[in-house]
Amino acid sequence: MTAPARATARAIDRLAPLPDALPAVELRPQMPAGFRCGVTAAGIKASGALDLGVLATTDGPATAAATFTTNRVQAAPVRLSRDHLEATGGRVAAVISTSGCANAATGPAGDRDQTELAASLASSLGVPVEQTLALSTGLIGSRLPVEAIRAGIGRILADGLASTDDALASLAEQLRTRGAVASGAHVHAVAEPPRDRGPSRKRLRPQQHQLPAGQAVKLVEDAAHQRALVRPPFEDDQIALARRSEQPEVDAFRHNVVMAREAECRCLGGLLARRHQCVKPREQPVSL
Repeated sequence: MTAPARATARAIDRLAPLPDALPAVELRPQMPAGFRCGVTAAGIKASGALDLGVLATTDGPATAAATFTTNRVQAAPVRLSRDHLEATGGRVAAVISTSGCANAATGPAGDRDQTELAASLASSLGVPVEQTLALSTGLIGSRLPVEAIRAGIGRILADGLASTDDALASLAEQLRTRGAVASGAHVHAVAEPPRDRGPSRKRLRPQQHQLPAGQAVKLVEDAAHQRALVRPPFEDDQIALARRSEQPEVDAFRHNVVMAREAECRCLGGLLARRHQCVKPREQPVSL
């Protein structure tokens, strides 16, 4: 690091912290209200560690959003989750999580495996299959053991999903593959209830002013003139290019430009007339 860089770093260190009204982040998992989960070892990992998890809502689907990879090579769970979110408009009731096998680069067979597991999870929970998402991490190029995972889903639901912090910590541990520790964090915030405006409060309408029709026409003409001044020289360039070829193309292009600008002026005149509550100005030719 150069001397100016070290001086800048020291100056930044001496700056006072910025005021922050956001709640503190605690680096430990805490189960949010309305969710439950469970985990098991389904046999995906050769070590026998936890490798299958289910996260579900407690009362109907929840609103969800996701950020997916922009890579052209996408794994089967990515494609399935994206399609399901689009189909439901962002409503999710359950998520299946597998580790030890990413189900990536497995072709149509991997898509069929992921679809079967989504259907099995949805059937077991009694929710629409489109309201399920899938997470997978692990080896690339290997397929999921569908039957073993289906049996693992049955064991998880038979043991019962829990809404405790320990259950969420186990789910984070299940999703871990090569990391040293499981990741988890939470933020505690209190949402204020909406204010009651009362039945007698009326909405204030914006004040509207009268404007003579002639003045409105003048505003329309001025606005059209200003927009013609700031418009980039796209039409002139196109006309110059067309003039090199055939004259009819030039005439047609000029006609289209004139018609578009006249329509724009008429639209603007109508908007001004409605806004100022004046009689709609008579259409007049505008000099272009």
